[in-house]
Amino acid sequence: MGKIIRRVAYPMTPQATASFGETMNNVLAHQVSFGSTMTNTDTGNNMAVWKVANMATGVSANVEFAIPHNLRQIPIHFHGYAVDGGTIYSHYAGMTAWTAATPSAMGNIYVKCTTTGNIYLIIV
Repeated sequence: MGKIIRRVAYPMTPQATASFGETMNNVLAHQVSFGSTMTNTDTGNNMAVWKVANMATGVSANVEFAIPHNLRQIPIHFHGYAVDGGTIYSHYAGMTAWTAATPSAMGNIYVKCTTTGNIYLIIV
């Protein structure tokens, strides 16, 4: 299933309405997906997410670092883990504010990790 269509195509033909209804049915039937790979070109992805895999932080434990994303909005959440068992966290208070991507620059979220020089997998 590809990207989710957010509204009925115009002109509103019976076919367009039926297609929109089928898409909404699939969403309601739990067919929302991050995709099946950690690439950002995954055709099975039908959510606005950015995936980052196997990047090393190169920073000490509990030091803020940026994770770039290409979302055209400020993300509201991330899900991820450190490969060596550390915990990736963000608690906003006292940390750098997250940003949205622009046509000329990637956006960033700012997080910390409980271990040093970590490799992580994360979905923003």
